Amino acid sequence: DSIAELAAGKVDEKRFKDAQSAFRYGLSMEMETPSQIAVQIAYMTGLTGDVSTLDRAALAVSRLTPADLVAFAKTHLVPSSRTVVTLVSREKS
Repeated sequence: DSIAELAAGKVDEKRFKDAQSAFRYGLSMEMETPSQIAVQIAYMTGLTGDVSTLDRAALAVSRLTPADLVAFAKTHLVPSSRTVVTLVSREKS
């Protein structure tokens, strides 16, 4: 189970850095036009009321460490916090 491995401290450093990079550059790629920039800023500002939220989020992600990820997993990705959904298909009549 990937979550158990993460909580045990097993973090693939390359994958971690790739995820940070994907967030950073993916966000930039989504903001190529003035309209796209406005939508992103409006969305983030709408969540918090602060126009600098987007910059702060990007900075926070860039400062994360594998140890932060492990600590989060140990605290929040525990069995008592999980929700399991089982999907079943209806029989055709």
